[in-house]
Amino acid sequence: MQRLGLSPYAVGGHSLGELTAFHAAGALDQKSVLQLAALRGKLMGEVPVEGSMASLSCPPSEARQLIDWVNGYVVIANVNSPTQTVVSGDVEAVRAAVALAKERGIRARELPVSAAFHSAHFSGTVTQLRDLPQVRGTATPSKARLYSTMTGGSLEGPISLSEHFSEQVVQPVNFGSVAALAGSDCDVLLEVGPGAVLSGLTNETTGVGGTLCLPLEGKARRDQDLNIALGYLHILGAEINLAKLWDQRHIRRFRSAGELSFFVNPCEKPVFDADVMASIHTQELDQAQAERSRDPVSHIRALSPDSARAIQDTGRAGGSSLPPQRNAKAVVLDVLHRQTGFPVETLTLDLRLVDDLHLDSIKTVELVSDAAEQLGISEAFDAAQFAEVTLGELIERMGLLEANAARGGPASAERLDEADNPWVANFALDWEEERLSRSTDVDLLTEGRTLVLAPDANDAIVVKLVQELRDRGVNVHAREAVNGSDAATPCDHLLVVCPDMSASSATEELSQVVELLALAARELPSTVAKSGRPSCVAWIRARAGEAEGNTHYDWSTDAFAATVHLERRKLRVRSLEFACTDGQAARIADALLQELADEQPFVSARYDSDGRRFVGAPRLQHRASYAPRATSIGPNDVVLVTGGAKGITAQCALALARETRATMVLVGSSRAPDAEAHGPGADEIRETLLKFEAEGLRSEYRQCDLAVREDVERLVAAVRKDFGSVDVLVHGAGLNRPRRVEEPNVSEVIEEIAPKLLGALHLFAALEDVPPKMFVALTSVIGVVGMAHNGWYAFANQVSIEASANSPLGIHRWRWSRSPTAFGTRWAWVPSSAVSSASASSASTPSPSRKASRVSSS
Repeated sequence: MQRLGLSPYAVGGHSLGELTAFHAAGALDQKSVLQLAALRGKLMGEVPVEGSMASLSCPPSEARQLIDWVNGYVVIANVNSPTQTVVSGDVEAVRAAVALAKERGIRARELPVSAAFHSAHFSGTVTQLRDLPQVRGTATPSKARLYSTMTGGSLEGPISLSEHFSEQVVQPVNFGSVAALAGSDCDVLLEVGPGAVLSGLTNETTGVGGTLCLPLEGKARRDQDLNIALGYLHILGAEINLAKLWDQRHIRRFRSAGELSFFVNPCEKPVFDADVMASIHTQELDQAQAERSRDPVSHIRALSPDSARAIQDTGRAGGSSLPPQRNAKAVVLDVLHRQTGFPVETLTLDLRLVDDLHLDSIKTVELVSDAAEQLGISEAFDAAQFAEVTLGELIERMGLLEANAARGGPASAERLDEADNPWVANFALDWEEERLSRSTDVDLLTEGRTLVLAPDANDAIVVKLVQELRDRGVNVHAREAVNGSDAATPCDHLLVVCPDMSASSATEELSQVVELLALAARELPSTVAKSGRPSCVAWIRARAGEAEGNTHYDWSTDAFAATVHLERRKLRVRSLEFACTDGQAARIADALLQELADEQPFVSARYDSDGRRFVGAPRLQHRASYAPRATSIGPNDVVLVTGGAKGITAQCALALARETRATMVLVGSSRAPDAEAHGPGADEIRETLLKFEAEGLRSEYRQCDLAVREDVERLVAAVRKDFGSVDVLVHGAGLNRPRRVEEPNVSEVIEEIAPKLLGALHLFAALEDVPPKMFVALTSVIGVVGMAHNGWYAFANQVSIEASANSPLGIHRWRWSRSPTAFGTRWAWVPSSAVSSASASSASTPSPSRKASRVSSS
């Protein structure tokens, strides 16, 4: 209040609050108040007598009559308002007073307190307080008038501190008298502190039309209370320093309801112009998308929640007149312009009909119906179902319906959603050669201080790389990543070297990788170096052996690095892998300087032993070209589905069971939903099992902690015993705890990624003797593109995406090769309403060629 320029005319406090009132009135300094409060509490806490207090909804006169009938010690402790009195005393006496009050129709309840405050129980404390050196002398209010709830009136100096504060612990609190006195002296009363109890008591005392008492924070973090109080003071003529209200406040641009989304399905956003879509047949859609679409990975990354870039209509008309071609886009925009008056040039494809254009449901249906009639598809769908879509989505769907109608096909919106939806498509991430354009800005890394972080600063490749960088003018030094170290090294640029692991097991390797990434996240530089130019971060994978083709990953950090880029968009971020070659350190140093000189904010690249550079290129897959595989799922198969009893994995398991009639063993970490298990988790599992049962499908739920190897071994053994075999493994378990990459420690990260990664390792080990014929990893597209505040989930999903083909989890692949028909695939998806179609298609995925098995998103 002082920072806002407000000084009280008078102050008062309830019980212990009287100490604060003395300070606010200028009678005690801050140090004295804190010392006295601590000593007072300590001495009162040492009182051995058990006591209690109770609140009675009656005036003090009636409370006195009532306690006169009670045997035992009980007195009035607080007179809070005309209708609320608090009594205090021996436990049995207080409970007798409560019982008697209820018999007489008075609301009464015992209070949850530790002692009988403001009673003779604390008579010994009076002497102790009186003798304290901290209360010697007198005090005089100098800043404001001081009310005392002990006397019920105002205090004027000099005040004997020892006498006042020693007696205060046993005397009753007469808050009602102080509230009435303050109401007569002041124009407005403010309750300073959390809650609104005193405001209610005061307003009850002053009555309707009396002086108003306002709380400053009636509930935690409710800023409106402070704003109301300040507004009331402003009306009364108080001078308020309002600028202090927004000191150091982070102010963001206002976003309309249509812009807000907790999780956006990136594939729902158009990735090519609606003009193109309206001019092609649906059977040509895949080819048109491959030719005209933007890079899906870059598109999805641009839609990360932290992205400040708005989605604009790249095909916006240049003026108010419509283009001469009468396609779906032209028709919809024309109808919208005529019905609403919105100029065509102001309309973008991301606008929603209701939220952004403020059309009611009737006008929305009229608009869609009118456009459909002009396009000749008015019989194809129910216009009401498109009320909540964006303009882009509406144009996209109507364009496809028009194309279907033109070729004589069924123009069905329902069929469009289930089969022809253009954003439900499969992509493969192929690594293709791409030269890095030479830049004259090769000295960026030579500006400022560069830190190399590695598990072993004495590793040969690290030592050589540091020397090579120094030879090129980089101010660089190396430091080991040691778990538990809080020491930070300020730097302008950070290079994280991830050499080949030498651990004895994959789980140990995982721990080492996580430790390195977690410590690197805490060492991230600021977004701008001291020179004012961008700071750089690079994850470097230096392979000691030749990669398998150009597709080797080994605990890849691509998705993790992409997340760092999305959380710190001003950093220049790189994820680079280098194959073993002569002079590897020199090649890495040269490539680093060139990569970081490029102005792109994020790049992921691979270098082979010949120095050729490869980048990931998403390519649309044509389902018509998929070759049937020998491996199939049928009614005699047993499918083990981790994470399969809840969420999207449960829905996919149900859809797969419908298609194949296989037996589904659903695995989760939650307790099996017996009759005594209730709550959201148990209820969802129970609902999933009931869905299987209702359709006559075979399913069973098993509880298992996938992070514990012994639990997984017991699970596999039990399933084999009860069902005979595990024919298919669908690994969909995962845990996501959204937060910035630097927030969790190593143990917290391991706990988060354990279900997906350690779970996969333990399942592989348990199934090694008799491998299933198919392994399917269900992951998220976040493992391909990264996502702000989901870095560790992205890392876990990327490693899981690689689980069925290449290392690190692929270390088990050679053992599985004894089964010639064994097949592995993985699906990294975004949320979709077409769950049934997407999951069922996993029964007819591509043959296990290298390209076909590298499905990145579907």
